[in-house]
Order: sequence, then structure tokens, then C-alpha cells
Amino acid sequence: MRYLLIALAFATPQDEKAVADAAKATLAKGSFTLQIAPAADLKDALPADRAAIAGVQIVAEHLKDDTFHTTDGTTEFFGRGVVVLMKTKDGWRAAGDVVKELIEDITAGSGKDDMARGNVSKTKAAYKRLVAIAQLAARSLPPKQHLSRLETDFKGLKKGAIDTIDGKRCQVYEGDLKELAAQLLLQGPYDQMVKDGTLAITEMSGRGRVWVTADGLVRRIKLEAAGKYVVASKETTTKKTVPVTVTVTTDVLKAGETKLDVPQEVDDKIKALTPADK
Repeated sequence: MRYLLIALAFATPQDEKAVADAAKATLAKGSFTLQIAPAADLKDALPADRAAIAGVQIVAEHLKDDTFHTTDGTTEFFGRGVVVLMKTKDGWRAAGDVVKELIEDITAGSGKDDMARGNVSKTKAAYKRLVAIAQLAARSLPPKQHLSRLETDFKGLKKGAIDTIDGKRCQVYEGDLKELAAQLLLQGPYDQMVKDGTLAITEMSGRGRVWVTADGLVRRIKLEAAGKYVVASKETTTKKTVPVTVTVTTDVLKAGETKLDVPQEVDDKIKALTPADK
């Protein structure tokens, strides 16, 4: 028993290959549905702040022709390849154009004169909307990344326990995440804050588990990362450090069976915006 426990403590190439093969086999099915459930724990934070970091539950669907659809119940994307459309009150628009307009609204409403005129609510609403869009994009675009990155996100994987999901036995594999994978998990929708230096993420570490079915398909992925947010103020030199943990559980459903009705307007706009092959 002692030697068995020692053996299980180390990642093996065979276990890593088993997960990589399962990810490839699931992608080879062509279509699948993901249920993505994020959660966050931010020390001394209000529930609204934790929700803003984690986001809400997402449903993402992927088809054989690389068309995808993701929604959190409020924000909705359709896309194919590099083209991503977002549903708005004016119909389906390029997501990049919507984001650009929100950033312009935030910038225009952040001056002292705007604050004095009472434009704070409008600016906050635009910022909240921008974070929701970034959250959905960070957690779900493109959906296939949840599977394709399994081969690169882990430092190593080892075979763990047997678990049962929906009456089906699954082999669980587990291992530590690479620093970049942990950072992306913690960063979520705040990549711009990281780029402009108002947010740094330190002391990052992460761990994950992958459930593989008896027929060699990925059924569930659970990733957890911990670290510290170091938030800097543009107006002062003060910095605040806050411990944070983010967990994202992704269930892989309907592999090879997912179907999706793509609105004609969406299909036409995607084709019009898709770059021509050179």
C-alpha cells in the first residue's frame, strides 16, 4: 500500500496522455455543450464584489463548423472563428464595436465636470456592462479552449479516484496548474487593469481535476486558483492587497449531439465580417 501511495503522488506521462487523448476525442466529436459555473472568494468582500470577479453560470455551445454560442442569461454571443457578434437592442453587432462604445462612454463620463453634472450613474452602468461582457468572454470564448488547453495548463497529471457523474463511472485525473493558467483564472475580466498596471496578481498557484468517462471523453473540468490582488490607485501611491480564490467548474455535455439554430441575421453578418483567405 505504501508503494502504491508513493506512485500515485507523482504525475506520469501515461496519465497526461490519457487526458490529452480524451480532450482530443471530445473535440473530434465536433459539437458539445458546456455548463460553466464560476465562483470566487475574496477576503472581506461583499457578495456583489465576489460575483463581479467570478461571473455567473454560463452555457456555451460549439458546432462542427466552429460556430459557437455563449450566454450568461443576460449577455449573449454568437461567433465563428475570429468573428464574435453580441446581441443588443439594435440587433446583432460586432462585439468589439460594442466594447469600444462602452469604453468611450466611460472615458467621456469620468471627468470632474461630468461628476458634477451627476453623470456618475451612467458611467457606472457602462462600466458594469463592460465587466459583464469581459467576464463572459474571458470564461467562455472560444468554448473549445476549455478542452484544447488541458494539454498545456497543467504542470503534470496523475490518476486519482473513481467518481460517478449521472450514473457513469469516471476516472479522475488531478494536478497542479502552471502559473499562466492560474493567472488567467484569477484575472478573469480584468485583463485591461493588469495591462495598465492598476491590478497585479501575486503569489499565484492552482490545482485542477479532469473527469474522463469510460469511453474516453472529458466529462468535467474543475480548476481552482489562489493568489493575491494588489490594487493600485491612479490618483495616489497607495496599494491594497487582497487574498482571492477563483474556482471554475465546467461540465461537458452532449458531445457529438449538440444542435444550434443560428439566426439568419447572425449567419449573414458572420460571413460578411469573416476575413477572406489569403
